[in-house]
Amino acid sequence: MNPNPFIALITNSSKASMLPVDVGAILLTCEAENTAEEWQCLADAAEVPLIKTPLNAPGDSDGYWTTDVALLKSLRKSTPDAQLVGIAQDKHKAMLLAEAGADLILFAVFDPSNTMPILFPGQSSLAHWWSGIAETPCAIFLSKPPEKSESYGDEGMPEFYMLAIEGDM
Repeated sequence: MNPNPFIALITNSSKASMLPVDVGAILLTCEAENTAEEWQCLADAAEVPLIKTPLNAPGDSDGYWTTDVALLKSLRKSTPDAQLVGIAQDKHKAMLLAEAGADLILFAVFDPSNTMPILFPGQSSLAHWWSGIAETPCAIFLSKPPEKSESYGDEGMPEFYMLAIEGDM
């Protein structure tokens, strides 16, 4: 994954013109899969992976995201070069996803339709704990860009953060 700590979360209301220049990866929600070709062109131009849900992304993809440990393990075997993002909301699930072959652990909870992550209490403390013990990098979902004083990738900080690209940034 690109060393830039920003992962762009693309929803149905995201527009290509909203995408910041410096992005480490692009993650599509289920509702945004119908625009995957447009986002793939942008990802290719920026030389960053486009991460899709495996359930709606037939064929080749730069990577996939899932909460399912067995599915992630299967994807690791069938697509060994893909960037795999495991989504967890607790320590146990994060460890299982990392063991299954995740390249990145995203501490997040998605709404029931898998369209948008929801901030949940403790995601920052989970990410800080994970960053101190695990080799697999992690990310958290933020509702707004981080303060300039927050340095992602420093000891005890998550390596990446994810923001939804919607409306005016």
